[in-house]
Amino acid sequence: MSTQDESAPRPNGLPQEGIDSSALARAIASGLCTIAGARAGFLLALDERHRWFVEAATPAGAHLPEETLAAIGEELSDDEVTYLHPLPGTGLAGLGPESGLAIRISTDRASPRILAAVGLGHPDHHASGVTAIQTLAVLATAALSRARGHHEAAAVTRSRAANLVAAGMVLSADLNLDDVMQRLVETACEVLGARYAALGVLNAEGTGLERFVATGVPDEVRAAIGPPPHGRGLLGLLFTDERPIRIDSIADDPRAAGFPPDHPPMTTFLGVPIRVGSEVFGNLYVTDKVGGPFTEEDEFVALTLAAQAAVAIANAKRYGAQERAALYAAREREHAAEDGLRRAIGAQEAERARIARELHDEAGQELTALALQLRAMDDHVTGERGRAGLATARQILARTAANLRALALELRPSGLKEHGLASAIERQAARLRESSGISVAVALEAIPDSLPEPVEIALFRVVQEALTNISRHSGARHASVTASFRRDRLRVVVEDDGRGFDPAAPTDRLGLAGIRERMELIGGEFRVESARRAGTTVIFELEVAHG
Repeated sequence: MSTQDESAPRPNGLPQEGIDSSALARAIASGLCTIAGARAGFLLALDERHRWFVEAATPAGAHLPEETLAAIGEELSDDEVTYLHPLPGTGLAGLGPESGLAIRISTDRASPRILAAVGLGHPDHHASGVTAIQTLAVLATAALSRARGHHEAAAVTRSRAANLVAAGMVLSADLNLDDVMQRLVETACEVLGARYAALGVLNAEGTGLERFVATGVPDEVRAAIGPPPHGRGLLGLLFTDERPIRIDSIADDPRAAGFPPDHPPMTTFLGVPIRVGSEVFGNLYVTDKVGGPFTEEDEFVALTLAAQAAVAIANAKRYGAQERAALYAAREREHAAEDGLRRAIGAQEAERARIARELHDEAGQELTALALQLRAMDDHVTGERGRAGLATARQILARTAANLRALALELRPSGLKEHGLASAIERQAARLRESSGISVAVALEAIPDSLPEPVEIALFRVVQEALTNISRHSGARHASVTASFRRDRLRVVVEDDGRGFDPAAPTDRLGLAGIRERMELIGGEFRVESARRAGTTVIFELEVAHG
Protein backbone atom coordinates (compact mmCIF):
# COMPACT_ATOMS: atom_id res chain seq x y z
CA MET A 1 0.00 0.00 0.00
CA SER A 2 1.18 3.58 -0.76
CA THR A 3 0.14 7.23 -0.38
CA GLN A 4 -3.20 8.25 -2.01
CA ASP A 5 -2.79 9.94 -5.44
CA GLU A 6 -4.00 13.57 -5.11
CA SER A 7 -5.01 13.65 -8.80
CA ALA A 8 -7.47 10.76 -8.47
CA PRO A 9 -10.87 11.52 -10.03
CA ARG A 10 -13.80 12.41 -7.79
CA PRO A 11 -16.73 10.01 -7.38
CA ASN A 12 -19.97 10.24 -9.29
CA GLY A 13 -21.88 10.33 -5.99
CA LEU A 14 -21.16 12.64 -3.06
CA PRO A 15 -20.31 16.31 -3.63
CA GLN A 16 -17.49 17.62 -1.52
CA GLU A 17 -19.23 20.61 0.08
CA GLY A 18 -21.97 21.24 2.64
CA ILE A 19 -22.07 18.16 4.87
CA ASP A 20 -18.45 16.95 5.30
CA SER A 21 -18.72 13.92 3.03
CA SER A 22 -14.96 13.32 3.21
CA ALA A 23 -15.14 12.96 7.00
CA LEU A 24 -18.14 10.62 6.65
CA ALA A 25 -16.28 8.44 4.15
CA ARG A 26 -13.19 8.28 6.40
CA ALA A 27 -15.36 7.36 9.39
CA ILE A 28 -16.92 4.47 7.45
CA ALA A 29 -13.49 3.19 6.37
CA SER A 30 -12.21 3.50 9.96
CA GLY A 31 -15.24 1.62 11.31
CA LEU A 32 -14.61 -1.29 8.96
CA CYS A 33 -10.93 -1.33 9.92
CA THR A 34 -11.85 -1.56 13.62
CA ILE A 35 -14.59 -4.22 13.26
CA ALA A 36 -12.47 -6.42 10.99
CA GLY A 37 -9.30 -5.94 13.03
CA ALA A 38 -7.52 -5.01 9.81
CA ARG A 39 -4.38 -3.01 9.23
CA ALA A 40 -6.12 -0.70 6.68
CA GLY A 41 -9.69 0.09 5.67
CA PHE A 42 -10.94 1.53 2.41
CA LEU A 43 -14.11 3.02 0.91
CA LEU A 44 -14.01 2.52 -2.85
CA ALA A 45 -16.11 4.36 -5.47
CA LEU A 46 -16.50 4.42 -9.25
CA ASP A 47 -15.25 7.37 -11.27
CA GLU A 48 -16.82 8.80 -14.44
CA ARG A 49 -15.01 6.13 -16.52
CA HIS A 50 -16.38 3.37 -14.30
CA ARG A 51 -13.03 2.55 -12.72
CA TRP A 52 -12.69 1.91 -9.00
CA PHE A 53 -10.62 4.30 -6.91
CA VAL A 54 -10.00 4.91 -3.21
CA GLU A 55 -12.43 7.54 -1.93
CA ALA A 56 -11.32 7.28 1.72
CA ALA A 57 -8.72 5.25 3.60
CA THR A 58 -7.58 4.51 7.16
CA PRO A 59 -4.80 5.16 7.98
CA ALA A 60 -4.57 8.32 5.87
CA GLY A 61 -2.57 7.85 2.71
CA ALA A 62 -3.18 4.07 2.39
CA HIS A 63 -3.56 3.05 -1.24
CA LEU A 64 -4.25 0.03 -3.49
CA PRO A 65 -2.97 -0.47 -7.06
CA GLU A 66 -5.51 0.00 -9.90
CA GLU A 67 -5.17 -3.68 -10.89
CA THR A 68 -6.03 -4.73 -7.33
CA LEU A 69 -9.00 -2.36 -7.22
CA ALA A 70 -10.38 -3.83 -10.44
CA ALA A 71 -9.89 -7.37 -9.16
CA ILE A 72 -11.74 -6.57 -5.91
CA GLY A 73 -14.70 -5.29 -7.91
CA GLU A 74 -14.80 -8.50 -9.96
CA GLU A 75 -14.52 -10.81 -6.93
CA LEU A 76 -17.48 -9.46 -4.95
CA SER A 77 -20.91 -11.02 -4.57
CA ASP A 78 -23.85 -8.66 -4.03
CA ASP A 79 -24.26 -7.60 -0.39
CA GLU A 80 -22.11 -10.51 0.85
CA VAL A 81 -18.82 -10.34 2.69
CA THR A 82 -16.15 -11.74 0.38
CA TYR A 83 -12.69 -12.78 1.62
CA LEU A 84 -9.76 -11.77 -0.54
CA HIS A 85 -6.65 -13.99 -0.85
CA PRO A 86 -3.45 -12.68 -2.56
CA LEU A 87 -3.26 -15.34 -5.26
CA PRO A 88 -0.25 -15.16 -7.62
CA GLY A 89 -1.08 -14.18 -11.21
CA THR A 90 -4.17 -12.17 -10.23
CA GLY A 91 -4.78 -8.57 -9.41
CA LEU A 92 -5.25 -9.59 -5.78
CA ALA A 93 -1.52 -10.24 -5.58
CA GLY A 94 -1.30 -6.50 -5.08
CA LEU A 95 -2.46 -7.09 -1.50
CA GLY A 96 1.00 -8.43 -0.77
CA PRO A 97 1.21 -11.26 1.76
CA GLU A 98 -1.93 -10.06 3.54
CA SER A 99 -5.50 -11.25 3.14
CA GLY A 100 -8.53 -9.01 3.11
CA LEU A 101 -12.31 -8.84 2.86
CA ALA A 102 -14.77 -6.63 1.02
CA ILE A 103 -18.53 -6.03 0.79
CA ARG A 104 -20.47 -4.08 -1.81
CA ILE A 105 -22.70 -1.28 -0.59
CA SER A 106 -24.85 1.03 -2.73
CA THR A 107 -26.69 4.31 -2.26
CA ASP A 108 -28.11 3.95 -5.80
CA ARG A 109 -27.10 2.35 -9.06
CA ALA A 110 -25.43 5.53 -10.23
CA SER A 111 -22.94 5.59 -7.34
CA PRO A 112 -22.07 2.10 -5.97
CA ARG A 113 -19.48 1.76 -3.20
CA ILE A 114 -17.25 -1.02 -1.83
CA LEU A 115 -15.95 -1.43 1.74
CA ALA A 116 -12.60 -3.21 1.80
CA ALA A 117 -10.25 -4.18 4.64
CA VAL A 118 -6.66 -5.39 4.22
CA GLY A 119 -4.28 -7.05 6.69
CA LEU A 120 -6.55 -9.54 8.42
CA GLY A 121 -3.87 -12.10 9.27
CA HIS A 122 -6.12 -15.21 9.51
CA PRO A 123 -9.43 -14.70 7.72
CA ASP A 124 -11.25 -17.51 9.52
CA HIS A 125 -10.52 -15.80 12.82
CA HIS A 126 -12.71 -12.95 11.67
CA ALA A 127 -15.67 -14.99 10.46
CA SER A 128 -17.57 -14.17 13.64
CA GLY A 129 -17.43 -10.46 12.67
CA VAL A 130 -19.34 -10.96 9.38
CA THR A 131 -22.66 -9.88 10.91
CA ALA A 132 -21.10 -6.75 12.36
CA ILE A 133 -19.55 -5.94 8.96
CA GLN A 134 -22.92 -6.43 7.22
CA THR A 135 -24.55 -4.15 9.80
CA LEU A 136 -21.89 -1.52 9.12
CA ALA A 137 -22.60 -1.82 5.40
CA VAL A 138 -26.32 -1.16 6.00
CA LEU A 139 -25.59 1.83 8.23
CA ALA A 140 -23.04 3.19 5.76
CA THR A 141 -25.57 2.90 2.93
CA ALA A 142 -28.14 4.86 4.95
CA ALA A 143 -25.63 7.54 5.96
CA LEU A 144 -24.36 8.00 2.42
CA SER A 145 -27.92 8.16 1.03
CA ARG A 146 -28.87 10.79 3.57
CA ALA A 147 -25.78 12.84 2.78
CA ARG A 148 -26.47 12.53 -0.92
CA GLY A 149 -30.07 13.63 -0.43
CA HIS A 150 -28.91 16.62 1.59
CA HIS A 151 -26.51 17.68 -1.14
CA GLU A 152 -29.15 17.23 -3.84
CA ALA A 153 -31.63 19.31 -1.84
CA ALA A 154 -28.96 21.96 -1.30
CA ALA A 155 -28.23 21.94 -5.03
CA VAL A 156 -31.95 22.39 -5.79
CA THR A 157 -32.13 25.27 -3.30
CA ARG A 158 -29.10 26.94 -4.87
CA SER A 159 -30.56 26.42 -8.33
CA ARG A 160 -33.87 27.93 -7.23
CA ALA A 161 -32.12 30.90 -5.67
CA ALA A 162 -30.14 31.45 -8.85
CA ASN A 163 -33.32 31.13 -10.91
CA LEU A 164 -35.09 33.67 -8.69
CA VAL A 165 -32.24 36.15 -9.06
CA ALA A 166 -32.23 35.62 -12.82
CA ALA A 167 -36.02 35.96 -12.91
CA GLY A 168 -35.86 39.28 -11.08
CA MET A 169 -33.27 40.58 -13.52
CA VAL A 170 -35.25 39.40 -16.54
CA LEU A 171 -38.53 40.88 -15.27
CA SER A 172 -36.96 44.21 -14.36
CA ALA A 173 -35.24 44.49 -17.74
CA ASP A 174 -38.58 44.71 -19.60
CA LEU A 175 -40.58 47.95 -19.60
CA ASN A 176 -43.59 46.74 -21.60
CA LEU A 177 -46.35 45.68 -19.20
CA ASP A 178 -47.74 42.97 -21.48
CA ASP A 179 -44.27 41.46 -21.91
CA VAL A 180 -43.62 41.61 -18.14
CA MET A 181 -46.83 39.70 -17.39
CA GLN A 182 -46.11 37.03 -20.00
CA ARG A 183 -42.53 36.60 -18.73
CA LEU A 184 -43.85 36.30 -15.18
CA VAL A 185 -46.07 33.30 -15.86
CA GLU A 186 -43.40 31.58 -17.93
CA THR A 187 -40.82 32.16 -15.19
CA ALA A 188 -43.24 30.87 -12.53
CA CYS A 189 -43.59 27.57 -14.39
CA GLU A 190 -39.83 27.23 -14.67
CA VAL A 191 -38.90 28.20 -11.10
CA LEU A 192 -41.72 26.25 -9.40
CA GLY A 193 -41.60 23.22 -11.68
CA ALA A 194 -45.27 23.60 -12.66
CA ARG A 195 -47.02 22.67 -15.88
CA TYR A 196 -49.34 25.66 -15.91
CA ALA A 197 -49.21 29.24 -14.63
CA ALA A 198 -51.45 32.27 -14.98
CA LEU A 199 -51.71 35.88 -13.88
CA GLY A 200 -55.15 37.26 -13.14
CA VAL A 201 -55.30 41.07 -13.19
CA LEU A 202 -58.01 42.49 -10.94
CA ASN A 203 -60.61 44.91 -12.25
CA ALA A 204 -60.94 48.41 -10.80
CA GLU A 205 -63.53 47.25 -8.24
CA GLY A 206 -61.42 44.30 -7.11
CA THR A 207 -64.35 41.93 -7.66
CA GLY A 208 -63.16 40.03 -10.73
CA LEU A 209 -60.48 39.58 -13.35
CA GLU A 210 -60.18 42.01 -16.23
CA ARG A 211 -57.24 40.17 -17.80
CA PHE A 212 -55.95 36.61 -17.64
CA VAL A 213 -52.42 35.87 -18.92
CA ALA A 214 -51.58 32.15 -19.01
CA THR A 215 -48.93 29.73 -20.19
CA GLY A 216 -48.79 25.96 -20.62
CA VAL A 217 -52.13 25.60 -22.42
CA PRO A 218 -51.75 25.31 -26.23
CA ASP A 219 -53.51 27.95 -28.34
CA GLU A 220 -55.91 25.46 -29.91
CA VAL A 221 -56.96 24.18 -26.48
CA ARG A 222 -57.37 27.73 -25.21
CA ALA A 223 -59.61 28.51 -28.19
CA ALA A 224 -61.72 25.43 -27.47
CA ILE A 225 -62.11 26.39 -23.79
CA GLY A 226 -63.63 29.74 -24.70
CA PRO A 227 -63.52 33.08 -22.84
CA PRO A 228 -60.98 33.47 -20.01
CA PRO A 229 -62.15 33.04 -16.40
CA HIS A 230 -63.68 35.92 -14.45
CA GLY A 231 -62.41 34.88 -11.03
CA ARG A 232 -64.92 32.44 -9.57
CA GLY A 233 -64.02 29.48 -7.36
CA LEU A 234 -60.41 29.08 -6.29
CA LEU A 235 -59.28 31.96 -8.51
CA GLY A 236 -61.44 34.37 -6.55
CA LEU A 237 -60.35 33.38 -3.04
CA LEU A 238 -57.49 35.87 -3.07
CA PHE A 239 -59.88 38.75 -3.80
CA THR A 240 -60.98 38.84 -0.16
CA ASP A 241 -58.15 36.97 1.59
CA GLU A 242 -54.64 37.86 0.45
CA ARG A 243 -52.98 34.92 2.18
CA PRO A 244 -51.32 32.36 -0.13
CA ILE A 245 -53.41 29.28 -0.99
CA ARG A 246 -51.96 25.76 -1.40
CA ILE A 247 -54.17 22.86 -2.42
CA ASP A 248 -53.11 19.26 -3.02
CA SER A 249 -56.25 18.26 -4.91
CA ILE A 250 -58.39 20.80 -6.74
CA ALA A 251 -61.15 18.24 -7.36
CA ASP A 252 -61.50 17.51 -3.64
CA ASP A 253 -61.66 21.16 -2.55
CA PRO A 254 -65.28 22.31 -1.96
CA ARG A 255 -64.37 25.89 -2.96
CA ALA A 256 -63.44 24.84 -6.51
CA ALA A 257 -65.91 25.89 -9.23
CA GLY A 258 -64.86 23.16 -11.66
CA PHE A 259 -63.41 23.42 -15.14
CA PRO A 260 -65.19 24.27 -18.41
CA PRO A 261 -65.35 21.65 -21.20
CA ASP A 262 -62.06 20.96 -23.03
CA HIS A 263 -60.03 22.37 -20.10
CA PRO A 264 -56.97 20.21 -19.28
CA PRO A 265 -57.19 18.40 -15.91
CA MET A 266 -55.29 20.05 -13.06
CA THR A 267 -54.56 18.65 -9.60
CA THR A 268 -52.32 20.75 -7.36
CA PHE A 269 -52.72 24.52 -6.93
CA LEU A 270 -50.76 27.44 -5.50
CA GLY A 271 -51.95 31.04 -5.53
CA VAL A 272 -50.28 34.21 -4.21
CA PRO A 273 -51.22 37.90 -4.51
CA ILE A 274 -49.14 40.51 -6.31
CA ARG A 275 -49.25 43.84 -4.51
CA VAL A 276 -48.03 46.93 -6.37
CA GLY A 277 -47.66 49.75 -3.88
CA SER A 278 -50.68 49.79 -1.60
CA GLU A 279 -53.00 47.97 -4.02
CA VAL A 280 -53.34 44.37 -5.16
CA PHE A 281 -52.55 44.31 -8.87
CA GLY A 282 -53.54 40.70 -9.39
CA ASN A 283 -52.87 37.09 -8.41
CA LEU A 284 -50.27 34.59 -9.57
CA TYR A 285 -51.61 31.06 -9.97
CA VAL A 286 -49.56 27.89 -10.66
CA THR A 287 -50.93 24.36 -11.00
CA ASP A 288 -49.75 20.79 -11.45
CA LYS A 289 -46.29 20.76 -9.92
CA VAL A 290 -44.17 18.01 -11.45
CA GLY A 291 -43.26 15.42 -8.84
CA GLY A 292 -45.83 16.09 -6.14
CA PRO A 293 -47.80 18.78 -4.31
CA PHE A 294 -46.59 22.32 -3.69
CA THR A 295 -44.59 22.77 -0.49
CA GLU A 296 -44.08 25.55 2.00
CA GLU A 297 -40.80 26.28 0.27
CA ASP A 298 -42.66 26.59 -3.05
CA GLU A 299 -44.98 29.09 -1.38
CA PHE A 300 -41.99 31.16 -0.25
CA VAL A 301 -40.53 31.04 -3.77
CA ALA A 302 -43.87 32.13 -5.26
CA LEU A 303 -44.14 35.05 -2.82
CA THR A 304 -40.58 36.10 -3.66
CA LEU A 305 -41.34 35.93 -7.37
CA ALA A 306 -44.53 37.95 -6.80
CA ALA A 307 -42.52 40.64 -4.98
CA GLN A 308 -40.04 40.79 -7.87
CA ALA A 309 -42.92 40.96 -10.34
CA ALA A 310 -44.49 43.82 -8.38
CA VAL A 311 -41.34 45.91 -8.84
CA ALA A 312 -41.20 45.09 -12.56
CA ILE A 313 -44.92 45.83 -13.02
CA ALA A 314 -44.60 49.15 -11.18
CA ASN A 315 -41.65 50.11 -13.41
CA ALA A 316 -43.56 49.08 -16.55
CA LYS A 317 -46.65 51.04 -15.46
CA ARG A 318 -44.56 54.15 -14.76
CA TYR A 319 -42.82 53.78 -18.11
CA GLY A 320 -46.18 53.29 -19.84
CA ALA A 321 -47.56 56.41 -18.15
CA GLN A 322 -44.51 58.39 -19.26
CA GLU A 323 -44.87 57.07 -22.79
CA ARG A 324 -48.57 58.01 -22.86
CA ALA A 325 -47.77 61.45 -21.48
CA ALA A 326 -45.05 61.93 -24.09
CA LEU A 327 -47.42 60.75 -26.84
CA TYR A 328 -50.14 63.10 -25.59
CA ALA A 329 -47.69 66.00 -25.54
CA ALA A 330 -46.51 65.13 -29.05
CA ARG A 331 -50.10 65.01 -30.28
CA GLU A 332 -50.83 68.34 -28.62
CA ARG A 333 -47.79 69.84 -30.33
CA GLU A 334 -48.90 68.30 -33.60
CA HIS A 335 -52.40 69.68 -33.18
CA ALA A 336 -50.97 73.09 -32.29
CA ALA A 337 -48.76 72.98 -35.38
CA GLU A 338 -51.72 71.94 -37.54
CA ASP A 339 -53.81 74.71 -36.03
CA GLY A 340 -51.03 77.23 -36.64
CA LEU A 341 -50.67 76.01 -40.22
CA ARG A 342 -54.41 76.24 -40.73
CA ARG A 343 -54.45 79.80 -39.41
CA ALA A 344 -51.44 80.84 -41.51
CA ILE A 345 -52.85 79.37 -44.72
CA GLY A 346 -56.27 80.79 -43.88
CA ALA A 347 -54.78 84.23 -43.32
CA GLN A 348 -52.98 84.07 -46.66
CA GLU A 349 -56.15 83.02 -48.46
CA ALA A 350 -58.14 85.74 -46.74
CA GLU A 351 -55.55 88.31 -47.81
CA ARG A 352 -55.65 87.03 -51.39
CA ALA A 353 -59.44 87.27 -51.40
CA ARG A 354 -59.27 90.85 -50.04
CA ILE A 355 -56.80 91.88 -52.75
CA ALA A 356 -58.97 90.22 -55.41
CA ARG A 357 -62.00 92.22 -54.25
CA GLU A 358 -60.04 95.46 -54.25
CA LEU A 359 -58.75 94.76 -57.75
CA HIS A 360 -62.27 94.07 -58.92
CA ASP A 361 -64.03 96.82 -57.05
CA GLU A 362 -61.49 99.64 -57.13
CA ALA A 363 -58.95 99.06 -59.87
CA GLY A 364 -61.59 97.45 -62.09
CA GLN A 365 -63.94 100.41 -61.70
CA GLU A 366 -61.12 102.86 -62.39
CA LEU A 367 -60.19 101.03 -65.60
CA THR A 368 -63.84 101.05 -66.64
CA ALA A 369 -64.04 104.79 -66.01
CA LEU A 370 -60.84 105.27 -68.04
CA ALA A 371 -62.32 103.26 -70.91
CA LEU A 372 -65.40 105.53 -70.91
CA GLN A 373 -63.19 108.60 -70.99
CA LEU A 374 -61.25 107.25 -73.96
CA ARG A 375 -64.52 106.61 -75.77
CA ALA A 376 -65.70 110.14 -75.04
CA MET A 377 -62.51 111.51 -76.53
CA ASP A 378 -63.34 110.01 -79.93
CA ASP A 379 -65.44 113.09 -80.80
CA HIS A 380 -62.68 115.50 -79.81
CA VAL A 381 -59.68 113.86 -81.45
CA THR A 382 -59.74 114.49 -85.17
CA GLY A 383 -56.18 114.10 -86.32
CA GLU A 384 -54.96 110.78 -87.69
CA ARG A 385 -52.02 110.71 -85.30
CA GLY A 386 -54.24 111.48 -82.34
CA ARG A 387 -56.74 108.77 -83.29
CA ALA A 388 -53.87 106.22 -83.64
CA GLY A 389 -52.62 107.13 -80.18
CA LEU A 390 -56.15 106.80 -78.82
CA ALA A 391 -56.48 103.32 -80.34
CA THR A 392 -53.16 102.29 -78.82
CA ALA A 393 -54.31 103.54 -75.41
CA ARG A 394 -57.52 101.54 -75.73
CA GLN A 395 -55.49 98.39 -76.60
CA ILE A 396 -53.20 98.87 -73.58
CA LEU A 397 -56.23 99.44 -71.39
CA ALA A 398 -57.87 96.25 -72.69
CA ARG A 399 -54.73 94.19 -72.02
CA THR A 400 -54.41 95.70 -68.55
CA ALA A 401 -58.05 94.92 -67.78
CA ALA A 402 -57.60 91.36 -69.01
CA ASN A 403 -54.47 90.88 -66.90
CA LEU A 404 -56.26 92.38 -63.95
CA ARG A 405 -59.17 89.96 -64.36
CA ALA A 406 -56.75 87.03 -64.66
CA LEU A 407 -54.87 88.17 -61.55
CA ALA A 408 -58.10 88.57 -59.60
CA LEU A 409 -59.16 85.10 -60.75
CA GLU A 410 -55.89 83.60 -59.51
CA LEU A 411 -56.25 85.35 -56.18
CA ARG A 412 -59.76 84.11 -55.54
CA PRO A 413 -60.36 80.96 -53.42
CA SER A 414 -59.32 77.91 -55.41
CA GLY A 415 -62.47 75.81 -55.04
CA LEU A 416 -60.52 72.88 -53.58
CA LYS A 417 -63.34 71.86 -51.29
CA GLU A 418 -65.69 71.39 -54.23
CA HIS A 419 -63.33 69.84 -56.77
CA GLY A 420 -60.23 68.51 -54.97
CA LEU A 421 -56.56 69.29 -55.51
CA ALA A 422 -56.02 67.33 -58.73
CA SER A 423 -59.08 68.85 -60.40
CA ALA A 424 -58.11 72.38 -59.31
CA ILE A 425 -54.62 71.96 -60.82
CA GLU A 426 -56.11 70.56 -64.07
CA ARG A 427 -58.38 73.62 -64.36
CA GLN A 428 -55.39 75.88 -63.77
CA ALA A 429 -53.48 74.05 -66.54
CA ALA A 430 -56.47 74.49 -68.84
CA ARG A 431 -56.46 78.28 -68.23
CA LEU A 432 -52.76 78.33 -69.10
CA ARG A 433 -53.47 76.54 -72.38
CA GLU A 434 -56.27 78.97 -73.22
CA SER A 435 -54.41 82.15 -72.32
CA SER A 436 -50.96 81.31 -73.69
CA GLY A 437 -51.36 78.48 -76.18
CA ILE A 438 -48.79 76.40 -74.26
CA SER A 439 -49.53 72.65 -74.39
CA VAL A 440 -49.81 71.38 -70.81
CA ALA A 441 -49.88 67.63 -70.00
CA VAL A 442 -51.31 66.66 -66.62
CA ALA A 443 -50.96 63.33 -64.72
CA LEU A 444 -52.13 63.71 -61.11
CA GLU A 445 -53.80 60.36 -60.31
CA ALA A 446 -51.22 59.66 -57.56
CA ILE A 447 -52.32 62.59 -55.39
CA PRO A 448 -54.00 61.18 -52.26
CA ASP A 449 -57.61 62.19 -51.53
CA SER A 450 -57.03 62.58 -47.79
CA LEU A 451 -54.58 65.50 -47.63
CA PRO A 452 -55.31 68.13 -44.96
CA GLU A 453 -56.99 71.21 -46.37
CA PRO A 454 -54.09 73.60 -45.53
CA VAL A 455 -51.69 71.28 -47.35
CA GLU A 456 -53.95 71.10 -50.41
CA ILE A 457 -54.25 74.90 -50.51
CA ALA A 458 -50.48 75.36 -50.20
CA LEU A 459 -49.72 72.77 -52.90
CA PHE A 460 -52.28 74.29 -55.25
CA ARG A 461 -50.82 77.76 -54.76
CA VAL A 462 -47.21 76.70 -55.44
CA VAL A 463 -48.21 74.77 -58.58
CA GLN A 464 -50.32 77.76 -59.67
CA GLU A 465 -47.33 80.04 -59.20
CA ALA A 466 -45.07 77.67 -61.14
CA LEU A 467 -47.55 77.60 -64.08
CA THR A 468 -47.86 81.38 -63.96
CA ASN A 469 -44.07 81.69 -64.17
CA ILE A 470 -44.09 79.43 -67.25
CA SER A 471 -46.64 81.67 -68.91
CA ARG A 472 -44.80 84.89 -68.05
CA HIS A 473 -41.13 84.06 -68.36
CA SER A 474 -40.35 80.71 -70.04
CA GLY A 475 -41.27 81.14 -73.69
CA ALA A 476 -42.08 77.42 -73.60
CA ARG A 477 -44.19 75.49 -76.09
CA HIS A 478 -44.82 72.49 -73.86
CA ALA A 479 -45.23 71.99 -70.13
CA SER A 480 -46.34 69.22 -67.78
CA VAL A 481 -47.56 68.69 -64.22
CA THR A 482 -47.09 65.18 -62.78
CA ALA A 483 -47.44 63.63 -59.33
CA SER A 484 -46.11 60.46 -57.72
CA PHE A 485 -46.69 58.97 -54.27
CA ARG A 486 -44.37 56.40 -52.71
CA ARG A 487 -43.70 55.41 -49.11
CA ASP A 488 -45.76 58.29 -47.69
CA ARG A 489 -43.89 60.84 -49.78
CA LEU A 490 -45.77 62.99 -52.31
CA ARG A 491 -43.79 64.45 -55.20
CA VAL A 492 -45.22 67.00 -57.67
CA VAL A 493 -43.10 68.07 -60.68
CA VAL A 494 -43.79 71.03 -63.00
CA GLU A 495 -41.64 71.08 -66.17
CA ASP A 496 -41.36 73.21 -69.32
CA ASP A 497 -39.17 73.27 -72.43
CA GLY A 498 -38.61 77.02 -72.32
CA ARG A 499 -35.51 79.20 -72.30
CA GLY A 500 -34.58 78.32 -68.71
CA PHE A 501 -32.49 80.39 -66.31
CA ASP A 502 -29.71 80.14 -63.75
CA PRO A 503 -31.36 79.28 -60.37
CA ALA A 504 -28.23 80.45 -58.52
CA ALA A 505 -28.28 83.92 -60.09
CA PRO A 506 -29.72 86.80 -57.97
CA THR A 507 -33.34 87.64 -58.82
CA ASP A 508 -35.94 90.13 -57.70
CA ARG A 509 -38.82 87.82 -58.55
CA LEU A 510 -41.19 87.33 -55.66
CA GLY A 511 -42.71 84.12 -57.09
CA LEU A 512 -39.92 81.73 -56.11
CA ALA A 513 -39.65 83.27 -52.66
CA GLY A 514 -43.39 82.81 -52.17
CA ILE A 515 -43.17 79.19 -53.29
CA ARG A 516 -40.33 78.46 -50.87
CA GLU A 517 -42.18 80.13 -48.01
CA ARG A 518 -45.34 78.10 -48.59
CA MET A 519 -43.47 74.78 -48.86
CA GLU A 520 -41.56 75.47 -45.64
CA LEU A 521 -44.84 76.35 -43.95
CA ILE A 522 -46.24 72.85 -44.60
CA GLY A 523 -42.94 71.09 -43.88
CA GLY A 524 -42.17 70.35 -47.52
CA GLU A 525 -39.17 70.74 -49.79
CA PHE A 526 -38.77 72.76 -52.98
CA ARG A 527 -36.01 72.92 -55.54
CA VAL A 528 -35.50 74.21 -59.08
CA GLU A 529 -33.45 72.54 -61.80
CA SER A 530 -32.81 74.75 -64.82
CA ALA A 531 -30.23 76.02 -67.24
CA ARG A 532 -30.35 78.54 -70.02
CA ARG A 533 -31.98 77.19 -73.17
CA ALA A 534 -32.59 73.85 -71.37
CA GLY A 535 -36.02 74.34 -69.82
CA THR A 536 -36.99 74.37 -66.15
CA THR A 537 -38.06 71.68 -63.64
CA VAL A 538 -39.69 72.69 -60.36
CA ILE A 539 -39.97 69.86 -57.77
CA PHE A 540 -42.19 69.88 -54.68
CA GLU A 541 -41.86 67.06 -52.11
CA LEU A 542 -43.78 66.45 -48.90
CA GLU A 543 -44.11 63.70 -46.28
CA VAL A 544 -47.79 62.92 -45.80
CA ALA A 545 -49.72 60.37 -43.76
CA HIS A 546 -51.60 58.35 -46.34
CA GLY A 547 -54.29 56.05 -44.94
